[in-house]
Amino acid sequence: MKYTIVLVDDEDEVRGRIASKIEGQEAFEVIGSASNGYDALDLLEEKTPDVVITDIKMPFVDGIELTRIIRKSYPTVKVAIISGYDEVILKKQLI
Repeated sequence: MKYTIVLVDDEDEVRGRIASKIEGQEAFEVIGSASNGYDALDLLEEKTPDVVITDIKMPFVDGIELTRIIRKSYPTVKVAIISGYDEVILKKQLI
């Protein structure tokens, strides 16, 4: 069984680097990517992945709001957050 992944980051280069690390892994498959949270939500309506890997700071719908929506609307989807921000501040916002 392969775990399916959607990548969400406003930087093409970051999405590309993450995807390149996942490619060739037997257990994982990237089934889509989006450059912002709004597009990610549209993608989730089409394809429901096992995991969403998202950045925090993005246009339209940021990673924190995206995570909240995913938790509510897609409770089986796991979310992994990537960021260069201070993790203590993020933990408080995500709780």
